[in-house]
Amino acid sequence: MSENDEAQSIEDEQSYRFSTGQRVYDREKEGQTSMVIVHQPGETAGEWDIPGTGRTVADFNEEYDSDALVSVAVFEQNLSDELPDWEDLDDETLWKEVQEASIKHYTYPEPRLFRGTANLPGNIETYHELICYQHARLIQLAADVAHDGFLWKRYHQLKEGEYEMASITKEDKYQLKEDFGICIYCKEETETTFDHVIPLAEGGDDSISNQVPACQSCNSSKSNRDVIEWCKERDEPVPRLVWGKYLKQMGEKLAEEGRLHDEIPDNEREKWDGVELQRNITDRIHKRETDGRKR
Repeated sequence: MSENDEAQSIEDEQSYRFSTGQRVYDREKEGQTSMVIVHQPGETAGEWDIPGTGRTVADFNEEYDSDALVSVAVFEQNLSDELPDWEDLDDETLWKEVQEASIKHYTYPEPRLFRGTANLPGNIETYHELICYQHARLIQLAADVAHDGFLWKRYHQLKEGEYEMASITKEDKYQLKEDFGICIYCKEETETTFDHVIPLAEGGDDSISNQVPACQSCNSSKSNRDVIEWCKERDEPVPRLVWGKYLKQMGEKLAEEGRLHDEIPDNEREKWDGVELQRNITDRIHKRETDGRKR
């Protein structure tokens, strides 16, 4: 490895996974309480001193790499109580106002934290709120915006009808551009069949809005199973295209059954909690279009 490659490798390793304003949770705490990242000083756990202790963040977190970058976070409830408009503040202003308001903050090695949007927030109580929240996650992913203030703004707009889901999903348009020789799940280039995102046996629609290209192996493995449960069992994120189609079909199905505004039962909350998403379709399309222009 050359010196330049090594320097780039170090730089890549030292990039933050999270952004200021993102909701996160502490892996070491039971009974998860959401926190918000308010500052990223660019120093490692071994470098960052804890005031009044004479010790570093690494000293209090021996199970984590001392070279890991640190993030400063506050409990979301405390932040909202003191700074109700915190989601509208830029990074520099947010950190400045947190300090001026003397909001208690904590510094962690970043690997100790994990993203909050995969976990279903407690204020999401009905199926309608659930679909709006998950669709807002989809919009945030497609827009490549890390700040969770963007997610919640879109959520409230969707919930109040100020922002509508497309009647013909963007996922259908993406799929028309896709090479059907790529499995949406395992990404293998092979002969593909059509998988019904919501199985026909579970009331799924037999239309392009409920179908995605899948290899025979993945299609057989998923079979009539729910895509959330199947992806969780495989410890794989749900592809963006699949998630968009799933939400559209599920929302229409709940509305037809008159359950859209029903409260989410505990067993359903458990299913939807912790769903990770993967952005992969638009990246492939962009690469294909770019390659096509070069020819």
